Amino acid sequence: MLLHVTGRRSGRVYSTPVAYHRRPDGRLLVLTSAGWRVNLRGARTAVEVTVFGRRLPATAVLVEDPEAVADVYGELIEALGVAKAKRRLGIRINLDRAPTHGELCEAARRDHLSVLHLDVDEGPA
Repeated sequence: MLLHVTGRRSGRVYSTPVAYHRRPDGRLLVLTSAGWRVNLRGARTAVEVTVFGRRLPATAVLVEDPEAVADVYGELIEALGVAKAKRRLGIRINLDRAPTHGELCEAARRDHLSVLHLDVDEGPA
């Protein structure tokens, strides 16, 4: 997926390829520690995404609180299993078990992990 974000100071539109996870409620999740995320700090932010060749409007909510970020990572690690999570979540898991909530909180703080929630306006089907 491509995420199209307008820079807070420059006003320039940045298009960034990102991996995403679809939630059961239809929302998309992007896990990132990339610098472009600071353009999304604050309230809900209007962005656009390109998914399967369709450019669509979306609303982004950036979550940087380590506790909340750890909750999301923990949920995804449990759903995927540790082996798949090592490859698919973009984090290093140097354990033979799932990390504890505390370990995930520490990783979120140390590595500036964040979660981006996207509500995409799919438009008429």
